[in-house]
Amino acid sequence: MPNSDTFLKNGLRFCRQSRIWRKGRAQQEDGLSQGRWTDTLFAWPAVVVAGSIPLSYWLQLQAPDQEALWRSYGLVPAEVMAGDPSGLFTSLLIHGSWAHAIVNGVLALIFAAFACRPFGGYAGRASTLFIFYVACGLIAGGVYVASNPHAETVVIGASGAVSGLFGAALRCWKWR
Repeated sequence: MPNSDTFLKNGLRFCRQSRIWRKGRAQQEDGLSQGRWTDTLFAWPAVVVAGSIPLSYWLQLQAPDQEALWRSYGLVPAEVMAGDPSGLFTSLLIHGSWAHAIVNGVLALIFAAFACRPFGGYAGRASTLFIFYVACGLIAGGVYVASNPHAETVVIGASGAVSGLFGAALRCWKWR
């Protein structure tokens, strides 16, 4: 079994090989980038993940009672501790306003564009990006529940998942 040092070195090597720019010219290994910034920013897996956020808010607006929807599908730590973990996932689909949904969508587009590079551009690997996005949201919700186990407040939004994409983008981007 490899030790953590080997795992870290392999991860850094993988991220360096899949960087968007390398010494002033674009990498061509996965077909996503042809040297234009639009090919990177609008990588279709990133557009799908980011587009799902305002779409879910638009669907949310079709409900007659927003408060009841938030209470039913939002994350309530006390309910999770009582044995109902469904709010960990469904809270990712609910947002508080158009501004909340649009900001999360734009940030998800920016960060997912860079985070999707190691996953590649075809459908099998794009689903891995979506699974990563959901896993980040579940972990963020789990951390909130662990830190506030008896809270009755409702938590909504995909900010934890977007923060996970931000972390992945930072991990695979070389700062100059």
